[in-house]
Amino acid sequence: VDGEEVGAILRQGYLEKRGRLFHAWHVRYFVLTADRLMYFSRWPASEAKGSYRLEHVEECEIGVPASGRSCFMVRESSGRT
Repeated sequence: VDGEEVGAILRQGYLEKRGRLFHAWHVRYFVLTADRLMYFSRWPASEAKGSYRLEHVEECEIGVPASGRSCFMVRESSGRT
């Protein structure tokens, strides 16, 4: 996937992801490995739409916002969420 070897998949499935610019919710397919969380527009796909290297994660917050959706937020050391 994405030109890099992916380790063993720990979890995978569809989640909703909030967009960065317009904050709209989009359904994405997520794949969790020991060192990375990747997401795709659809599955199977040859290229990830985005990914987070878990070694750079400073914080992971789980909650239920006012919308009633279960959610989590990942914050990288770079400040990216």
